[in-house]
Amino acid sequence: MKKLLILALILWYCSIGNATTFGYSYVSTTGNDANDCLSAANACLTVARGVDAVPGGKGGVYIADGIYYYTSVVAYHGTFVTLIGNCSNPSAVALYTTAGNKVIWVQDHATVIAQCMRLETTGNGSIAIAARQFSIADWDRVIFGAFPLGIHV
Repeated sequence: MKKLLILALILWYCSIGNATTFGYSYVSTTGNDANDCLSAANACLTVARGVDAVPGGKGGVYIADGIYYYTSVVAYHGTFVTLIGNCSNPSAVALYTTAGNKVIWVQDHATVIAQCMRLETTGNGSIAIAARQFSIADWDRVIFGAFPLGIHV
């Protein structure tokens, strides 16, 4: 009985010690990266800032319809975010990067899920989604546009 009580206390402690609160940030083509990004009215301008603004690094980034040029989304050090575009019309949210860069870059134990958007480049040798160092990158309803002399994943 004593062992069962100790096991129950350990499980209870672990569950409250690892409790995670998920939060959301917002990105819009009319936003401003000086905003807190925690509401549609105070949206960020760039997706990268939206990722950084997710409370506790765990949650989602709502991306409003529009074209986001020169995007380089970087997630690192335990970040767990979902980039959420327009699931009714994935082409309405487009993330572009420049030649030789990555649109979404995940590293150092981070996880990023891209949903309902278009990824494309404005130049040669780019990568749509890249991950390294024990990271996870996933996508759902993503349209991969042109990546001349580059790769999608």
